Amino acid sequence: ARLEAEAMYATVIAGDRFGNVQLGARSEDLERLGSVIGERLRVTLASGDTHLATHTRTFSDVGDGELLVFEDASRQLALGCNGGSAAARLGLRGGDDLRISVQR
Repeated sequence: ARLEAEAMYATVIAGDRFGNVQLGARSEDLERLGSVIGERLRVTLASGDTHLATHTRTFSDVGDGELLVFEDASRQLALGCNGGSAAARLGLRGGDDLRISVQR
């Protein structure tokens, strides 16, 4: 991940069969931006489209269909969608870059 003053840039590493998208970033990177669990994040795609997600530990912490950023089993950050596919919803593939910032 690449950190700037108010944003983190991360590359999509891989996706799983559920549509979760693993990012080339760790929780520590997000914490350096000042993000805490429960905080809303702006996820901006290369196209400029922006989506809101919640920095959380589990899928049950967000409503059905909501996006979340969480630490996966390999301790990488991942982007998911509760009850859906983040990859399909956002059209993400390996190598795509995302800009993540804290919504203040």
